[in-house]
Amino acid sequence: MTGAELAIIGEVSERRVNGADHLKVLKFMSLMMFARYEQVLKWVALALGLASTISIVQGWQLAAMLLSLPFCLIWIYCGWLRTEPQLKYINIMFAALYVYGIGRYFIVSA
Repeated sequence: MTGAELAIIGEVSERRVNGADHLKVLKFMSLMMFARYEQVLKWVALALGLASTISIVQGWQLAAMLLSLPFCLIWIYCGWLRTEPQLKYINIMFAALYVYGIGRYFIVSA
């Protein structure tokens, strides 16, 4: 854990925490759980992005969507981790479009 995380945990444990504050701390701690893997996640996102691009060039529509969805989910997490609202909301929009596209693919092909 980083010094900032320990300071927040220590600050919370020192004072009396009501339900709302306690919930905020738990949400923050659950978001920070994978913070140490942020760089690895970004490399995985790069690989997914490259594979998705190759899928698009090859004309593999479903593969492109299936590879792009986790790419977006990783960047949504990284946006939340660094509080970058544009990165977060753009990727939420794209993730929703990929979910729609994947669902539509299976409905139309059925």
